[in-house]
Amino acid sequence: MDDHEIARRLAETMLEAFGAEATMASCAEEAVEQADRHAFDVALIDFGLPDRDGLDLAIDLASRPGTRGAALIAVTGRARPALLPSVLAGWIEKPYSVRDLHAAVTSARAFRHAS
Repeated sequence: MDDHEIARRLAETMLEAFGAEATMASCAEEAVEQADRHAFDVALIDFGLPDRDGLDLAIDLASRPGTRGAALIAVTGRARPALLPSVLAGWIEKPYSVRDLHAAVTSARAFRHAS
């Protein structure tokens, strides 16, 4: 999920390029609604949201039916902290490439299955 339309479209195109099915959300409320209606393997969460703190959203999504077992990945312009919050399986810094996104999703899915 990302609040910027171009960033959403770019992420969707990148994800689909390596065979992932993408569902997009433009705000935190929409992401929560999606998590209540659908099951996801991975969720990319923009941490620079105008309507809600990204970490707070990640904690909320970790308890939702559709994202409870999903690998949650922060997508942000901020530098990666030394220790990731335990709710997160990954961290991607903007701007990122298809290779960066693929590596983060692959790693996060492996993390999810190992947990």
